[in-house]
Amino acid sequence: MLQPNADVLISALTGSGNYSGGRYHAWIMAEALASRSHNVTFWGNQYPLYGNDFKDYEAHKRIKFHGKNRAPSWSTSSNNRIVIVVPHTERPFGRYYGALLEAARSSARVVLLNFESPNWFNSMSPERRPEMLWDNWRLVAQHADGILSSSNEGARFASDYYNCRRSDCLLEYIHPAINSKVADSASEGRSEQIIAITRFGNGNKHKGGLDILHALGPWIRGRQLLLIVGRNGMEQSIESAFEKRCYEYGGELRILQGISDYQKFTEIKRSRLMLFLSYFEGFGYPPVEAMYCGVPCIAYDLPVLRELGETGVTFVARGDVNAVSAAASRILSETSPSTNVRSFVEQQVGFEAYATKLDRFLKEICRNGKCHYSDKLHRKWLWRWKFENIADYLSNRLQLFK
Repeated sequence: MLQPNADVLISALTGSGNYSGGRYHAWIMAEALASRSHNVTFWGNQYPLYGNDFKDYEAHKRIKFHGKNRAPSWSTSSNNRIVIVVPHTERPFGRYYGALLEAARSSARVVLLNFESPNWFNSMSPERRPEMLWDNWRLVAQHADGILSSSNEGARFASDYYNCRRSDCLLEYIHPAINSKVADSASEGRSEQIIAITRFGNGNKHKGGLDILHALGPWIRGRQLLLIVGRNGMEQSIESAFEKRCYEYGGELRILQGISDYQKFTEIKRSRLMLFLSYFEGFGYPPVEAMYCGVPCIAYDLPVLRELGETGVTFVARGDVNAVSAAASRILSETSPSTNVRSFVEQQVGFEAYATKLDRFLKEICRNGKCHYSDKLHRKWLWRWKFENIADYLSNRLQLFK
């Protein structure tokens, strides 16, 4: 373990309307570090909706949240100071420079939390994204003491993409934890419900939401399809298409959005089957959560999803909705389709296991040399932070006239 009371600043955007596994991961990281007696300051733009899902964790109240654009006043009394940058592809981009400035000012080490890299995303997603969206990720990687990926597959692609990193930068991966405490407290009880956790809309084609629609068949008869979507919901035309298809096969549709972890795990435990037809994932929480709850899952065959084993998940070729339909029909015809892999999942992604691995990683970061900042870099980051903040302010003002 790091010496007690190490100072950690986690910089992350938390105001997105959609649920994001990456933002969720960042908060679990804060909880895990606080549970290991570190002084944790979370620098977001607003308190995350899922923050209160962790209120029963012992160290939850010790996390200091800072929700303003200006740099936070965080404890820097320890010899071990670490700034963890949780990247994003949307404004305000000035947050990157603000985080680097704080690291330079306090002589802190820098860690980049890597969910994905463009060489990985664009090799898997049916909808490519311009590589420039990751420019600021590379900026941080150039000055990082460590790059922490969410999966072994992600670390493999990161090794190629972040070729700008220093030779002494520690490249590692740790699977993020699930909220096992809330999962254990959620209500038990099975029904004939089919659950899918996904997103729709622009930029979310890789989530495969419409593939769920095309995979529906006679197996939905007498059952309910539950779609859990982000807070931005789904277009009325898409919702109508789902309702029509469910009705044609004698099923029902239910939609939930912006629910708590307790509600999510309760619905997973009620379900007979989970569908997860994503074409790309940096980690993939829902199948892991289904495995923990003993609910079978059908997922597209992604290497990242195979990292935690294959028990409890039926893999089909990406885009093969007919295979999805056939697998659903077979699983639903079984009398006892549920699986029991909870102990294995808990060892891999349980909260305590995650906290121990994360603590060990940061210990290695602090042992791996000293900080690498200069006055020249400090001045450059200061002016870029001011420039990006002004650009963001003007952009927001212009939105008022549209």
